[in-house]
Amino acid sequence: MRSYTAVGKTLSVKAGDKFTFEWYHNTRNDDIIATSHKGPAQVYIAPTSSNGNGAVWNKLFSGSWGVDRLISSHGQHSINIPNIPAGDDLLRPTSIHSTNLKIADALYTQNPARGVQMYMSCLQVKVTSNGNQNLPGGTSFPGTYNDNTPGIHFNIYGPNGATYKAPGPDVWNSAARGSIGQIGCSSSRWIILRSGADIAL
Repeated sequence: MRSYTAVGKTLSVKAGDKFTFEWYHNTRNDDIIATSHKGPAQVYIAPTSSNGNGAVWNKLFSGSWGVDRLISSHGQHSINIPNIPAGDDLLRPTSIHSTNLKIADALYTQNPARGVQMYMSCLQVKVTSNGNQNLPGGTSFPGTYNDNTPGIHFNIYGPNGATYKAPGPDVWNSAARGSIGQIGCSSSRWIILRSGADIAL
């Protein structure tokens, strides 16, 4: 999925703000996904002016066993807005998992029933604080993941299961990181995501 279309309404944030995503399945507060699904949760950022085109996406967060922790946190995970210049940016939260007890014991192109699945959304924020950490050149979508990308086709129950690394580039070294955990009521900025692609504010 390519995220590139600017929208007329954005959510204002400042550097250091905690920004929480909440995934759900059919209705909010239901089970977000089956426990048999394993895989990472990741978040990327790119300037809206790029239209999402080219190597412009920088990874802000990656949790290798994110799906397990998302289930226990009722679908909530958070990032901290980095100290980037004021302007409009795109956030791309992604949950990557398999329908079986592995990341994927087959390639999706060979067997969709057992291959990896990706659930993502894209949203636009307006950063109002004026930081000094410019987003560097990053990775591209589509293009970051393919059948040969490490972490896409991997048996986590095999002898090398403990070596699993989430696919894609490393987290940007100036990212303010994030966490997976239920926050309940707080002053966080929120976005609620339906497992799949739809965004509901």
